[in-house]
Amino acid sequence: MNPKILVGSIFNEEYWFCLPFLLDYIIEEKALYSDLDFLVVLNNTPRESIKRFEELAQQYDYIKVHDAGLIPNPRPGRINEEAIVACRNIIFDYATKGNYDGLLFDDFDTIPGYGSLHKMVPFMTWPKVAMVGGNYHYKGVQSVVGGPVIVGKFPVDSMEFEKEITQKDVEWTDKIIALGFGFTLITREIFSNPKYKLDTDFLKVSPSGTEDIPLCNKIKADGYKFIWLKNVRARHLSKNKELNRVEAW
Repeated sequence: MNPKILVGSIFNEEYWFCLPFLLDYIIEEKALYSDLDFLVVLNNTPRESIKRFEELAQQYDYIKVHDAGLIPNPRPGRINEEAIVACRNIIFDYATKGNYDGLLFDDFDTIPGYGSLHKMVPFMTWPKVAMVGGNYHYKGVQSVVGGPVIVGKFPVDSMEFEKEITQKDVEWTDKIIALGFGFTLITREIFSNPKYKLDTDFLKVSPSGTEDIPLCNKIKADGYKFIWLKNVRARHLSKNKELNRVEAW
């Protein structure tokens, strides 16, 4: 039996254009990896949109919907980090109470390649591995959002992980201090531990910061490691339709 995995995404109204792509992935991935459920957390979502997701949940029993209601943005004009943190913690709680073995945080505009879980899941059992990340750059666009934060002179392109990865390769993870949560598999040891609940304290020192880096710092300080698999890829959609016409990876 495979480890039980929850794929968790946060939805708001600007992401409707992503739904057909992400739904196709979930349906196809479920056929390949049967021990999978998909949780959508809705934030500030109109009733009509909530109804559409509820209909999807009735159609597919592995699609779950949670309405987080309205989470006000205390800093208008900026990304609502309070809402993101609250919704991610809802996903943490759902995964914990549902006895899932792993949690794949997947941004709603990030569409993993089919078969990603079969490639990522085995690394959850490696010693002291907290997270397994994938590559979710915009295709053809170099962006730091899709790769790990690395200490020292170790460029992302040098981490050419293929199908067979040895213990020697895990030593590379000592150089990774953080993984973005856009396409990252998290082990139960992390998401079920109250110590690793997300918070917004980082905004006091970095108003333009993101929630994943501070949490990774805390996890790293406890001796855990991160693995980043360059060749496990996701398609990062853009509101720029020209980018979305590019072939999926």
